[in-house]
Amino acid sequence: MDKKYSIALVVILFGAAGGLYYWRSADLNDYGTRRNYNASLHCTSCNKDFLAELDVADTPPVECPNCGKMTGWYRWECAKCNEQFTPPASGNPPRQPVAPSCPKCGSSATGRMGGEL
Repeated sequence: MDKKYSIALVVILFGAAGGLYYWRSADLNDYGTRRNYNASLHCTSCNKDFLAELDVADTPPVECPNCGKMTGWYRWECAKCNEQFTPPASGNPPRQPVAPSCPKCGSSATGRMGGEL
């Protein structure tokens, strides 16, 4: 085959692969417009855990579906001992700490839990 045709064939194949990737992943990887996420929350009034779909602009506390009070806060988990906890809120307006330590082992390797109970 001529070198000119080989280059053209490679360009066409890469173009087709790129087009196929774009077409297949257009809806799956649309992080730019997605505004909702699932969060695992804990009500400090009725002591129940629940899941909620929150907008990125939402900030806890959120309304508890069990008791109706605005006392739903993020649940956290320790990466070291797997303790699940809800750090106390403080301040005015009340907010949870940005990086709370684990109440069981004292580790700072903690993170908010995703949308699972």
